Amino acid sequence: MRAREKRNKSPTQAQQRKLYCNYLKNMEGYTLKQLKGFKFEVIKDMFDKAFKRVNTFVDYKTELVAGSEKRAEDNTMRAGTKLEQEVAKKQKIDDAKVDDDQEEVRMKELMNIVPNEEEVVIDDVPLATKPLCIVD
Repeated sequence: MRAREKRNKSPTQAQQRKLYCNYLKNMEGYTLKQLKGFKFEVIKDMFDKAFKRVNTFVDYKTELVAGSEKRAEDNTMRAGTKLEQEVAKKQKIDDAKVDDDQEEVRMKELMNIVPNEEEVVIDDVPLATKPLCIVD
């Protein structure tokens, strides 16, 4: 029963301060020297802000979806000018793709190896042969 009471006992203010300081040091980048000069209430407020920010983390994917919805609303307001700009962008992209395709075809043609009709004879000497030397 004593062990259970000891485990269920709430931490002292000094223990809480130590926990808060360790959290702020690891998560927020504070040094213990910086935190040493603050009062307990200030450290607790800093800890609460940092802890709240971590616990209310919003995944970046949901922010991207929300951002795209805002852009969709803006596009409906300025549909005429936006539509013309998008068409111009698509045409530029299509032109760039055509240019890239033409360059690829030209490079492939240049890379093709065309065998010569004349056969080239190369006298090769194997590197693994040793000259015969007779030593007396």
